[in-house]
Formats: sequence, C-alpha cells, structure tokens
Amino acid sequence: MTRFGQIPLTGSDAIFEGRTKARRVAVEMGLDDVASTRLSTAVSQTVRWTLRHEEAGILEIGLDSGVTHDYLTFSITTGNPIPEPVFLHHFVDSLSWSGATMTACVQLTGARVDERSIAKACAIVREESRDELLTEIRAKNEALEASKEAA
Repeated sequence: MTRFGQIPLTGSDAIFEGRTKARRVAVEMGLDDVASTRLSTAVSQTVRWTLRHEEAGILEIGLDSGVTHDYLTFSITTGNPIPEPVFLHHFVDSLSWSGATMTACVQLTGARVDERSIAKACAIVREESRDELLTEIRAKNEALEASKEAA
C-alpha cells in the first residue's frame, strides 16, 4: 500500500478539499473525467456524511497494488465506529471496515501506475489548503510586524 497523504476532517472546508484532491488524484491515476467526477462526488458526500456522525477524522488517499490491477483507496478514520454509507456502493468496487476505519477501493484501468504518477499524487494530497496558506501568511506577517516594532 502506498499512502499519498492525509486530509484532516475537522470542518466543512474538508468537504471541498477532499473532493478537489480526490478528483485531481483520480485523473492523475488515469480515471476518465466521468469516473473521476463521480468518485470525487462520492468522497465529498462521504466526508459530509462522516462529519455528521463525528466531529473529526482523517481522510487518507492511497494506492493498493493488486496482482492484476492497481486500486485507488480512500480511507476515513474517526474516533468512533461509523455506520455503513450505503450510497457509496454505487461508486466504488469494494468497501470494507476495520474498527473505526472505512476503506473504499476503485479499480484503475489501463497500465500500471508509474513512479512519476505516484509522486504527483503525493504532491496533490500534501498541498496545503487555502486556509492553511492564509494561516501561514498571517503568522509570517505578525512575526514581521513584531520584529519591525522591536527594531
């Protein structure tokens, strides 16, 4: 299993971030526009559904290499076990639970995924969100102002 990265599910911003990153990773992994859009919608709905049942969690996106096919995986882990999202069965090839972790897998078609695509997918998932960038900019501005006042 190759882990591309995690997205914290701490608020409504996670819905947009999960959907956007899931779609971009799906396209990078070779899914066509229709399949990647359906998948990103499913991720969005699942994150929204999860936030209704739990205050916080983690969405992890990865790649599982099977014997004949690669599978794009989306795992959601929360503090407590969550009920089955029945609607998700229409969008994924398999759905499984282990404690408070739900994992959905989508079979990738075509050639095996190469190292370049894996590196790009990791970069997509690990990109800072807009809110994280704004927080970082605010902190740097405050530090500059503080050092300016001290001088």
